[in-house]
Amino acid sequence: MSSPARVIKSLFWVSFACCAACGSASAPITVDDSPGSGVPGETATGGTNATGGNAATGGTAAQITESTEITETLLVDDADDGDDVNTLSGKWISYDDRQEGGSSKVNPPSWIEGVPLTMDQPGYGASPYAVHLSGTTGSSLGYDYVGLVMALGEHSYCPDPEPPATALAHYRGVRFQAKANRKNGGSFSLIIAHRKDGSADNCSNGIIGNTLTGWADYQLDLTSSISEDWSLVTVYFRRDLAQPNFGIVVSVEEVLSHAKDLVWQYQNGAGGEADLWIDNVELFK
Repeated sequence: MSSPARVIKSLFWVSFACCAACGSASAPITVDDSPGSGVPGETATGGTNATGGNAATGGTAAQITESTEITETLLVDDADDGDDVNTLSGKWISYDDRQEGGSSKVNPPSWIEGVPLTMDQPGYGASPYAVHLSGTTGSSLGYDYVGLVMALGEHSYCPDPEPPATALAHYRGVRFQAKANRKNGGSFSLIIAHRKDGSADNCSNGIIGNTLTGWADYQLDLTSSISEDWSLVTVYFRRDLAQPNFGIVVSVEEVLSHAKDLVWQYQNGAGGEADLWIDNVELFK
């Protein structure tokens, strides 16, 4: 079992002035190669719904059964315009662990290099563009990583981060087209980071708010669900996501109410290579 993803810590190690713009959570998710398909209802065994601020001791939650019917969707980004801004006015950025002392390197270049993220060709189906990450990880940290962040609003980042008008708490999950490959192992994860709001006593180390979980953010290992061919990945927030077995326990509803971004991360502390494509990101009810 892979170790839990240590989320975008490198974003906190460099000041905003430089900005140009345990166990793993492993729960059921649904994958389908047809973009219009629904998701079978099933009972999950993962996900943490604990409340309070004590140290986490597990990743187990009450069983949740989800409906098979998706009644409403919100397109966040189909990448067709080729730019780094989605329909919620949030920006895509890439990152790696070099600001934390690692040697991993991501392409498109990390946000710290001051180059806006550009989409790549081709996208899913007839789509001209998709979000494309490629990168190599080092081995000096033991949890070396590269990744992508999709902001959910115009003010997701410091100096005054705030929850977006479209809160994830109003939705049941996210679905997206994805394909990927990797060399020398490693894991792909979807992560929802829980960060402090506002400018007061915040943003001391980087462009996003200070962690409220001790880096133990809700996440899901996607490795077995993404292949070299495009497929639809559907993730239910309350059913599929869980905190790893460390850090501060926070309720999933609190996280969803304050979430400012979604993160796709490749982690490999033994040194690896990853190639990940994302397209047609939608929230659903």
